Amino acid sequence: MDNFNHGGLHLMAKGLAAVNKASGQTLAQKMAIDFAQELDRFCATGFNTDLQITKQLYSQYINVLDNNPFEDFPKGVPFFRSSGTGKCLREQTLRAIDALEFTNNADKRLVSPWQNRWQNIGTAIGDMVQLYVLMMEKHYERLVGEPCHFRFERTPEGYPMFEEFSTTFQEFKSGKINFITGGSLDGIMIYTDPETGKEYRVGLEVKSKQTTYAATGHWSMKEANSKHVWQVTNYAMLKDLDQYLIVYVNASHKGWNMTEEDYAKYPDFRVFGVETPEEKKKEVRNRFFTAVEMAHEGVFPKLSLADFQFNDYKTACALSLTYRELEELKLEASTKFEKEAIKEIERIRKDIV
Repeated sequence: MDNFNHGGLHLMAKGLAAVNKASGQTLAQKMAIDFAQELDRFCATGFNTDLQITKQLYSQYINVLDNNPFEDFPKGVPFFRSSGTGKCLREQTLRAIDALEFTNNADKRLVSPWQNRWQNIGTAIGDMVQLYVLMMEKHYERLVGEPCHFRFERTPEGYPMFEEFSTTFQEFKSGKINFITGGSLDGIMIYTDPETGKEYRVGLEVKSKQTTYAATGHWSMKEANSKHVWQVTNYAMLKDLDQYLIVYVNASHKGWNMTEEDYAKYPDFRVFGVETPEEKKKEVRNRFFTAVEMAHEGVFPKLSLADFQFNDYKTACALSLTYRELEELKLEASTKFEKEAIKEIERIRKDIV
């Protein structure tokens, strides 16, 4: 299987000093700022479509969409998607048990109509950013009057390194414990430093915000979400990346017309650089090894109430709790989401009054 290999703004580059001594600015900060500025400058030109790029992209997808990366997976080996790296460790342990015992205790997936649309809007936003980068590669210098410093890395076939063109899975082993992790990336870009001409590989992850225009404001959003950092560190581990940009795009806006002050306070997109050194990648591997080891031993780690809303094993997690565990969680629950999680757990268990 081709894609199967057995075996806030802060970021540092491997093998070089990432700090600009004059300003104290890291390479990551520079990359994130440059990406945000260049995307804004390009969007301000009004250019938003290129049929030639679209046709080429569709024709390239035709060549890979029939690929099934799961068909050669070994049986009985726990699999964790990169996007779920930061999930509750108890949920991941139950997922590992399912793989080891050939069972399926995941909850039946129930999606409300608005949630379905919400997810698809998020996917469309990622597609939009990818298309912008492709168009910037081709048109930025002509329209803006200066070079674009970002372009997508290409596969050996010449495909842009994102989505199905980037799908990667890898198996990790430690003694008798093993697992598989992987997924498809939003992108790997090549950044050309405008001052030195040096090129650096940097990952791209796009996330959407849709509830309120304030969600991407400087007051509400001060750094990248920790779950998203776990995710991109997993991708970085698989693709040998030490730098990642997490881009948040807000589908909600304060208004069609905004002053410069409004836009500065409530931008509709933010870019954060994330450092993914080897020690962080090791934490990802250790997290999965821990889940699989606990699954083998029949030991459950503590349930995370904060993550319960998007837990795929709610029923199994709730029913696996001892009375003492539940009482301890009740005492610890302090936030609105944690208290709602307790109520949902009690509804699932039914035996708790």
